Amino acid sequence: MKTRFIITLAALAICACAYSQTNQPENIKKERTFPNDRMIKELKLSEKQVTEFKKANVEFKAEMQAFKDKEKLSRKERIEAINKIRDEHRATIRKCLSTEQYINYLERQIDQLQAVAMRSRQKGHKGGNTNKDKCDLKKNNEAQPNN
Repeated sequence: MKTRFIITLAALAICACAYSQTNQPENIKKERTFPNDRMIKELKLSEKQVTEFKKANVEFKAEMQAFKDKEKLSRKERIEAINKIRDEHRATIRKCLSTEQYINYLERQIDQLQAVAMRSRQKGHKGGNTNKDKCDLKKNNEAQPNN
């Protein structure tokens, strides 16, 4: 009888701990702003540039949302349309920045991409090994004679 009471009490304690962790404000996803304060400081953006950035970001989000609402497109058409929207957004950002600021912006983008890749590797994602790659490897292995 004591054992059941202790097990029940332990289960309740575990549930209480799990519940309390999910209701903490740190777990609430913050809305991202573009450009954020860090970017403004690092790139030394003027008020005019911040305004242009925000306007470009609003337009970019609106275009992407409109694209999502469109009818079904083929995979190739979707990729082309997304790339076109992204290229236009990049061109707008390029116009807002001086050459030095744009170089710093690109370096920052590269750093962020490398950090994401590092985190995904640490989580165990191999990346780049698609089914097509596996099929190509099998074909190459079959084509080579066994010694």
